[in-house]
Amino acid sequence: MTSKAKHLILISVFMMIALLVVAGGKQEAAPGATKVTLTMLDLNPEGAPSIEKVNKSFMEKNPNIIVQYEAMNSRQYDQRIQALAAAEDLPDICTTQMFPQYKAMAASGLFMDLTDTKIVTSGIFDDIAATCLVKDGKVYGLTWNHLAVGAFYNKDLFAKAGVGIPLNWDEFIAAGTALKSLGVTPIISSLGDGWTSMYPINNAAGNLIYGENPSYDTDLSAGKASLNDPVWKEIFEKIKFIYDNGGFGANPMGGKYEQSLSDFANGKAAMQIIGTWVIPVYDEVNPNLNYSLFPVPFNKKGDQVYITLEGELGMSISANSDHKDEALKYFDYFYTKEPYENYLRGKKGFSAVKGINVAFHPSVQYVVDTYLSKGKTTPYFSRVWPAGLDALQFKVFQEVMMGTKQVDAALSELDKYFRENYK
Repeated sequence: MTSKAKHLILISVFMMIALLVVAGGKQEAAPGATKVTLTMLDLNPEGAPSIEKVNKSFMEKNPNIIVQYEAMNSRQYDQRIQALAAAEDLPDICTTQMFPQYKAMAASGLFMDLTDTKIVTSGIFDDIAATCLVKDGKVYGLTWNHLAVGAFYNKDLFAKAGVGIPLNWDEFIAAGTALKSLGVTPIISSLGDGWTSMYPINNAAGNLIYGENPSYDTDLSAGKASLNDPVWKEIFEKIKFIYDNGGFGANPMGGKYEQSLSDFANGKAAMQIIGTWVIPVYDEVNPNLNYSLFPVPFNKKGDQVYITLEGELGMSISANSDHKDEALKYFDYFYTKEPYENYLRGKKGFSAVKGINVAFHPSVQYVVDTYLSKGKTTPYFSRVWPAGLDALQFKVFQEVMMGTKQVDAALSELDKYFRENYK
């Protein structure tokens, strides 16, 4: 090769390096390449900003792929996704849950089987039993992250009332009494939206059922336990005690979910029983809010307390998608270290990926140190419930709280539905 040819090659290399530096590493779409649009539907508007940031970085690195993202609240999402499923017109990527209707959708072939994909076989997840597992054990959804459900509390209001974190039922009731004596509403209510009743029930079931019997779901499915067992009566009666004694304020059924987040953040109550996905909302409404989280202790003094974790919320790919390869490329990117850590910090979620850990917010430090790091966790109570039972539970819960239905009658109604519809 002549020295002139070598010189031209070196110039070309230097020019390519310069172009990469100027571009800042951002990839450009190949000339004439066809752009692909991935539709993505999510049920968590509180976490939407963090998803949108991941999507933006993904699109910058994959200029031929556009991610069209939409998020809505749980009730709207359930209605929307069921309508799209009926029409076999699901988005390319959608949020899926542990509830039976999503497992039925997977069993009906509406979601792509991910079992043998690279991201699943890589073994990166600490809990692959994510969202949609049917009886043959195939994987149809990947966990977004783990979330905790408990009582967020205003540390300044607790200090003013002279109470600390309650560790049993008697201490919890005493804390509420002390707060009421100062004219402070103990717990902000969102019970006017029936679905929020699952959160106090989750805390109660975790501490009174699943902590002692982790295989309770198996017992329930096999008929060895029932939804009108005495423990369920205890759960409903304890929550009704809070309700009847002003623990949820003067007008509990007037409380709505969205407003309740703002009201707690603005100090209108000392506690809110909800999950960690609301942290970004609190911080946006009131950046100066001094708050933390603890599990609601429905247990007797001396009994172990557990925090309820939800890890069965994730994302799936439509079996009818024309862009499965691009969707899998998105999944591969989402769970890599930098995007996933950024997502967890924004979403305020606990990692589901081995080797990736983020201390995402000061409010959860107590829960991490006291419960998560020691394995003192329990799952959601309704994982094996048949479709429609959760909606019935929301209804009868409201009736029990308002005194229009007795606890025994409500539980018998729930158990009867379970027995007639469980498969």
